[in-house]
Amino acid sequence: MSKSILIVEDEKILRISLADALKGEGYSVLAVADGDAALAALEQGEFSLVITDIRLPGAGGAEVLRKSLSELPITPVIMMTAYATIKDAVEAMRCGAFDYITKPFDLDEMLVTVHKALEIQILTEENIRLKKELHRYYGAPNIIGESKAMQAVFAILDKVSRTDSTVLILGESGTGKELIASTIHYQGARKDKPIIRVNCAALPAELIESELFGSFCKEKALAL
Repeated sequence: MSKSILIVEDEKILRISLADALKGEGYSVLAVADGDAALAALEQGEFSLVITDIRLPGAGGAEVLRKSLSELPITPVIMMTAYATIKDAVEAMRCGAFDYITKPFDLDEMLVTVHKALEIQILTEENIRLKKELHRYYGAPNIIGESKAMQAVFAILDKVSRTDSTVLILGESGTGKELIASTIHYQGARKDKPIIRVNCAALPAELIESELFGSFCKEKALAL
């Protein structure tokens, strides 16, 4: 599926030349001449990338950036300006812009920046998809069991997943301790954080304390 790019530029020649260059790369392009048109486009459509001038008729580039981050949070935004200052560049990046480009610019350089931005966007989409898959896979309904004992396990899982307590999982080898631990993690408040698996049997006794409470002091270590 072709990536869709929104261009917001009031200079007609630059707007057309940039749009033509991106279309030549196989992208679907919508080019508008002012900020108000850009805000309307962001409300109505999905874009993989936004390229906007900072100084625009109507709504300014900063407002376009904020609207894009609000409507399409994983869509990168490239800011353009002919009035570059270090302060403006820092402010644009601080507000969430992917990059800040000074006009006039070389089209080939812009295309390189566009490719990099879209690569990041693709990786972000894939990361979100994989996280959703993990959440679905480790949901309690995917743990098979209809007995009263398993129903009790499900009830406990639901309860402890909503707490910040340390959980000790006991059971013989092959009974699904790691699956239960992963389910607690991906149903809990830390589901968007990494889960750290530590094989305690492989750690020397004199190192286990430093490994668990030293190197991992800023993460919640999960000992299986």
